[in-house]
Amino acid sequence: MSPKKLRLATVVATLERHSQRATYGAVGGFVGLPAQSVMNKEVKSHRNAWVVAVKTGEPTGYDRTQIPPSLNKNARVLDSPAALDTWLKDVMS
Repeated sequence: MSPKKLRLATVVATLERHSQRATYGAVGGFVGLPAQSVMNKEVKSHRNAWVVAVKTGEPTGYDRTQIPPSLNKNARVLDSPAALDTWLKDVMS
């Protein structure tokens, strides 16, 4: 697994663990991948659903069964690489 993919997997697992959404742009910028393709090769699953579109706050192309019921539990959506970085530092400390 490439370092970027490993970092992506770690970020996504942390988002899921804390029921926290982050935009494609925030995650892509943080791991060094283009926002448009950051999740393209990833399986549509409850875990990966925490990476969302900025306009809708939901993952693109998922059906209801692939989205965790708690997706909107937390109203905050991390919308920049800097916000994601700060949040990760807080939850990892």
